[in-house]
Amino acid sequence: MKRILSAQLLRYNANTAGNRAPDCVKRAISYAFDKSYVQVSKDLNAKMKEKKYDQWNIPQVYGLVIRAYGGSSRGDINDFDPEFTIRTTLNEFADKYNTGSYILEVGKKDDSKISTHLVAVVDGQVVDSWDSRNWYVKHVYATGHAHAAKTDLWSSDNVQHLLDLSIQAVTVNANNQIKR
Repeated sequence: MKRILSAQLLRYNANTAGNRAPDCVKRAISYAFDKSYVQVSKDLNAKMKEKKYDQWNIPQVYGLVIRAYGGSSRGDINDFDPEFTIRTTLNEFADKYNTGSYILEVGKKDDSKISTHLVAVVDGQVVDSWDSRNWYVKHVYATGHAHAAKTDLWSSDNVQHLLDLSIQAVTVNANNQIKR
């Protein structure tokens, strides 16, 4: 039986190169705390070096950055809400917690505590570069952040604006090459 996805999906990709790279940690944290993608990247790298880890996308590193920004410690989903289990979907979480800002560790399997993806849920919207609403919530960070509204960065208006900027940049570059 197919699940009905009632939570709104807000497509968001703050990657400065526009890539859909495996940077869900940076995207989720930047959106949930209204921080720039670049600043989050710098803070993750600094914390990784400080703690002598070789990866920035592990809970031991990004959890420290989330707490430094004012978020809570990592909590299991059933500790956060006793009605929830590791079989609670991101969609179900967003439906129930339709106010506030959260960062969630989610996983594809419903019978495991293993998470492989980080996503923001803000005011009941699942904020991700792709549709992860059927994935299962494993751990929760409450941000405590009053969030500013953003628009869908994959909208046709935004894509057209980015295309216009790209054309301008190419034109300037071509003109500079001609002048040489």
